[in-house]
Amino acid sequence: MTGQIKCRLCLDQVYNMKNMLLFPTLSGVDLTIPESISAFFGIKVDKKDIYSKMICANCLSVIELIHMYRKKFRSHQDHLIAIVKTETEDENEKSFAEYQNVNRFL
Repeated sequence: MTGQIKCRLCLDQVYNMKNMLLFPTLSGVDLTIPESISAFFGIKVDKKDIYSKMICANCLSVIELIHMYRKKFRSHQDHLIAIVKTETEDENEKSFAEYQNVNRFL
């Protein structure tokens, strides 16, 4: 890395950077910055490796955006599952009621 401090992800050399091991969390996010990088991009950040531990504001913004969409999409998925579950339960109750009505006349 020739002594220059660069962002671990984009390799830009900018002044507004954060050490992701010293300040590993983002507000309102359930994963640390290194965990996020690993989960989203498959890049392992280890304090023992020789690579930069710095991350620029632009890359942090991307990670925050991904977290926002991840949370939003998970919430939507949970809502969808609840709707389908409710519809299925309603259909099962209706089918059972119809079954009871048919059997009442037998």
